[in-house]
Amino acid sequence: GAAFPGQHLVTAAGRNGFAALSSLPALEELDASQAQVGDDSLRGWRSPPKLRKLVLAKNAFTNVSLPGILSSPDLEELNFQKVPGISDQGLNYLVKKLSLRMLQLDQTGVTLQNAQKLKQMMSETRVGIAGTIY
Repeated sequence: GAAFPGQHLVTAAGRNGFAALSSLPALEELDASQAQVGDDSLRGWRSPPKLRKLVLAKNAFTNVSLPGILSSPDLEELNFQKVPGISDQGLNYLVKKLSLRMLQLDQTGVTLQNAQKLKQMMSETRVGIAGTIY
């Protein structure tokens, strides 16, 4: 749908600014690519409740941040492209997120074999890895 002010945000929040994003209840889309987001930035973070699309490409967080990232009930699209700290062990969190419709895992620590297994378990979700969408 159309984006209204306050519903879509592109940010370079950095280490300390990320926590403030939780207090934006109408936020539906967030692009924090290359924003120096690490586990320290995401510690205790909860996704805004209406967040549907989250782009965290080219950042340095790991699987331990996934529970907070996945906390929004309606999250449909996640982009973890070039986040090497997301690995096969993180798939245990992702498989439980039934609202996901698109998951980008290109150039992460996730193996192609396990991404394909994830796709089998999440038939409604498109999974991108190794330059291909499954």
